[in-house]
Amino acid sequence: MIRIAILPDSDPKYEAILDRFSSCYAVSGDAALTKPFCLEYKWEKKGWGDLLMLAHPLHTKLLSGENVIILNDFKYRSIDGDLVGVVGDSWMLKTDPISDVEGLNASAITTTSSYFYGKLVARAARLALIAEEVGFLDVIPVISKYLKETIEPWLEGTFGANGFLLLSLCIAVLAKFDPLWGRKYRPQAYALMADFMNLGRRSNSNYPRLRCFDLYKLHSWAGGLTEFADGRNQESTSEAVNAYYSAALMGLAYGDTHLVATGSCLLPWRFMQHKHGGMLKRVIICMKRISLERIGCEVLFSDVGFIRELVNWTLPALGREGVGEGWKGFVYALEAIYDKQSALEKIRNLNGHDDVNFYMNMEDEMEISIP
Repeated sequence: MIRIAILPDSDPKYEAILDRFSSCYAVSGDAALTKPFCLEYKWEKKGWGDLLMLAHPLHTKLLSGENVIILNDFKYRSIDGDLVGVVGDSWMLKTDPISDVEGLNASAITTTSSYFYGKLVARAARLALIAEEVGFLDVIPVISKYLKETIEPWLEGTFGANGFLLLSLCIAVLAKFDPLWGRKYRPQAYALMADFMNLGRRSNSNYPRLRCFDLYKLHSWAGGLTEFADGRNQESTSEAVNAYYSAALMGLAYGDTHLVATGSCLLPWRFMQHKHGGMLKRVIICMKRISLERIGCEVLFSDVGFIRELVNWTLPALGREGVGEGWKGFVYALEAIYDKQSALEKIRNLNGHDDVNFYMNMEDEMEISIP
């Protein structure tokens, strides 16, 4: 066995560290989601002595310190931020627990795109949650009827257009308000969820394990296992977060505590990877909808200093030609996290909103986003 290493610096201490751990190396690794809000890496090693591996910034933030030693002065630069040395063959990554998340005409929908159809229906589902939150319960049966009329054709295969893809958020909300309907369509709902959240390892499974989620990078790839022309695709942060948010909501609706814990464990890491990996300026182009949900305002965007930096970097660009009202609304929603009055004035002067958003949703999220 021959090992070759590149020194991160000319300092002799780096060579001494590599020499110390040169007799032990990893041949494989496994990622296990066995405890709520925890992810454990287990490395299979050969040789003798302790195992030295490298961790990216989000790893080091989440490492519990159990059974490992972090060598903060042993660093390699990378596109994901500084990689630091970690000694140990079992890593336990722990994140903070997340608290529980909680006029329509179906025939007027003309789009046959599963993507845009799902966004339209999700707006109604969000409206039902707002109505419950403010105690306006009389409208919930109307919204539930609309959700049934728009969701059932997809679940029963009678839609007649393309595909079989719908945000599980809509199913979770409807199952919450109509448990009988939820039980009837539970197999279809879980089939949708398993497409991206399958945790099994059976060889005869209909779906790969965590199809889009990268258990080392700790975020999802937009194309899953599919390669794009220029490499792996990190687009669609908001869609990844909402996917795991929806899975957690569905777990609540069905009383599935394991699904709640797993969905809640996976959902914040996509955004945190951008933040701790030094990719601040790329985050804003992936914001669609994250900032407009309770899960975004209260969990993902809890670091007010980071949000202020993000908004200050973005605001000057909003005056450029081609920047639509929808994108401005998302930035102002983020601004509301630390300056509610300024953001509210700007939102009231908008001429429109993104197709996944609406004015009541903006005001509701402003109320819950302020500590």
